[in-house]
Amino acid sequence: MPALFAALLVTAALGRTAEIERLPTAPLEPIAPLASAASPEVSSLQAWLDKPSPIPALAGINAFGTPGPGLEAAHVVAMQALADELKAPVFAARKGAALDLGVIADVETFARLGADKARFLNMPDVHEAPALRRDSIVEAVLEGRFVVAPSRRAQGFFTEEETAARLRSLAAPWRTERQLSRLEGAPRSPEDALKFAVIGDAEPGRFRVWRWLFNEAGVFERQLAGADRRGADFIMQLGDMVSRGTKTNFTRFFETLARLAPRTPYLTLIGNHDRHKPHGVTNDDEYRSAFGKTNYFFDRGGYRFVALDSSAGRVTHEQLEWLDDTLATPLKTVVFTHMMPAAIRDRSGSGGAFAMGGFKAGSEEFARIVARREVQRVYVGHIHALGVRDYLGVRYVLTGGGGSPLFPLVSPRYAFHHYLTVEAGPNGLVETVHTPDGRTRPLR
Repeated sequence: MPALFAALLVTAALGRTAEIERLPTAPLEPIAPLASAASPEVSSLQAWLDKPSPIPALAGINAFGTPGPGLEAAHVVAMQALADELKAPVFAARKGAALDLGVIADVETFARLGADKARFLNMPDVHEAPALRRDSIVEAVLEGRFVVAPSRRAQGFFTEEETAARLRSLAAPWRTERQLSRLEGAPRSPEDALKFAVIGDAEPGRFRVWRWLFNEAGVFERQLAGADRRGADFIMQLGDMVSRGTKTNFTRFFETLARLAPRTPYLTLIGNHDRHKPHGVTNDDEYRSAFGKTNYFFDRGGYRFVALDSSAGRVTHEQLEWLDDTLATPLKTVVFTHMMPAAIRDRSGSGGAFAMGGFKAGSEEFARIVARREVQRVYVGHIHALGVRDYLGVRYVLTGGGGSPLFPLVSPRYAFHHYLTVEAGPNGLVETVHTPDGRTRPLR
């Protein structure tokens, strides 16, 4: 540590002499090589790296360290553009009258960049590049190098206002009212059979270790694309689209939808993870801003489909009154809600899937209402498995295998990734189970 501390003092002194200590931004990466050592030297280095630049002319440059003699503003601006293009930090070293450029990269990336020198040699005064390589920004800074990292915009970071505006733009095509208008544009008569798809929980897992142990990347995308190809009237996603209801997470989700561009009308429920915090009564602002109402219904052919918000782990008296009124129709009825009612929980069958989760407040009354109104099906997610339970004459279908982690709390026979297609005709509903590898089977 004494050598490290000495290097820190020398580097800091050079920064003061040059009148530029650090250009303004947050560090691109944590101080990984030093973070494990709890020492004054490390904390001092972090504080030094975090100091904003007093030089307004260089504001917005994502830089670290001290510009040495002969490094002018034009060089710094060009370095920023190059770092943004490469998606990797670059640094400059004086070699006589010219500059050598280096890259913060692994060996393989450095070799690949070295094969394409044209982008480096277009910079002012550069005579050879990339000539140097370092493993981390900290390593380069401690050597006295001046490092320019990709800008926050190039890394996909935006101001809060920019993020909100971008999210609104990405979400606009997928608002519930817009998707329902697509359905209304192609009506079905009560005599016509219709088909719809149901996809369960899609959030990839809140913690990285869960993703490593219990998930497979890209499952939701493959299943959504598969459901879209099957010619359904609509797709209903049963909530938990994101691991937590933040602007950043919803932006990524809508980027995925924009890339997949499903042609089938795509409707959603709100899940507990789509709230600000995944558990309890927390705000649902981002979901509402993106999609609209959390309780709604629509008619299609001879059916009324009802979406009910159970994401807070409860259903209120007002919601139950609305549900009862909405189900008072001569049409056949189907209910979608994220959580199962706790009233139907049962340890037998479906590998224990119906023994977990479920909303408690309002669950008994919910079960009585859907039974009295002779609802054809209640589709639920939340538990990442497949199961069927009959309760008070109503069939509940658990279909939570949309792409979220498959925790080993349910038998693997029932805990697997899947989605459903449902044929809905005058004689009732017939479900088919689809798995990501293309297999199908009827749901019994």
